[in-house]
Amino acid sequence: MSDRGNGRTAAQLAALPDGAVFLVHTLDFAHFHCRNLLRAAGRCPRTSIRFASPGSYQQFLGARVQHFDVDHAYFELTGRRGQEAYDFLRMCVFR
Repeated sequence: MSDRGNGRTAAQLAALPDGAVFLVHTLDFAHFHCRNLLRAAGRCPRTSIRFASPGSYQQFLGARVQHFDVDHAYFELTGRRGQEAYDFLRMCVFR
């Protein structure tokens, strides 16, 4: 059963500090939905959270991030093709 539609993405974004990376199924989802959620929460949608997707995670090559989260519906929407991006970004996290 899916948890979609009950505000989980908004709650996840609200919990992330500025500078965090949020893994989503597509950058279109990030640009059109997630940024609107950030804007509605009073945060800067262009600079507060950095977004990655299965097609763009390579931009974080060599990056070190303190905070990383994955959209709750990510694996439901990407299936196995999303695992590589997830594994890569997990290696970028340091605390």
